[in-house]
Amino acid sequence: MTPFWYRNIVDEKGDFYTEWYKTFDWFIKEAGERGMYVILDFHGAPGSQSGSDHSGVDGGDDKMGASVFFFGDEKEVKENQELYYKIWEEIVKRYEGNPVVAGYDLLNEPYCTYRYNSGRSDEELHKILWEVYDRHTAASVLLIKTMSL
Repeated sequence: MTPFWYRNIVDEKGDFYTEWYKTFDWFIKEAGERGMYVILDFHGAPGSQSGSDHSGVDGGDDKMGASVFFFGDEKEVKENQELYYKIWEEIVKRYEGNPVVAGYDLLNEPYCTYRYNSGRSDEELHKILWEVYDRHTAASVLLIKTMSL
């Protein structure tokens, strides 16, 4: 697994860095030269998928309040999700067909226990991840995993 944070790819305004892919290219090339495969692991989504430190934000005692990828102001949540889709689109476009890239982990540990009190159904939350799956399955191996609760 090769973890990355959305800010490795876009700036604070959501604009792609001109050469965002250089480190990815280098890592993938180096892995390939050593006979290894790479799974690109979206570890930290725009707005934080969990409000936990592994997602790039530490929400402390208010992890749900710090997670504006799934929860919070609807406009901000929607903007974060759209940026997430755009980032995946660029990644898949660049690495589609690369034999070293074994697949893509859509979102690391996307849920925390507070989701049970959020008023959002599992179907609503899963739909966000399935959207990426629906857009890219023809060209890619996608992985969806969750943390053990």
